[in-house]
Amino acid sequence: WQAVRYGLEGAFIDPMTFKQLSIRKAIENLCILIEPIMVSLGSIKYIRVIEEILKKGTGATKQRELYESSGNFKYMIQSLKEQFYE
Repeated sequence: WQAVRYGLEGAFIDPMTFKQLSIRKAIENLCILIEPIMVSLGSIKYIRVIEEILKKGTGATKQRELYESSGNFKYMIQSLKEQFYE
């Protein structure tokens, strides 16, 4: 529910510490944890993709931003459609 409603800023409970943190922070922590393994496997490029998503936000983030700025659902869909074809 948190991820759907609030995106990367949703609340996440760390199962090891039982502390609440944002989903964004939980993903960052996971990337830090697995980065040495990804480097050894030659798969570091996949972490870079995740880091880019964390910087720019998800597709849902963009949808919310477009809708909040316009208040128009059709405008949001049209904008996303145009961006898809760029």
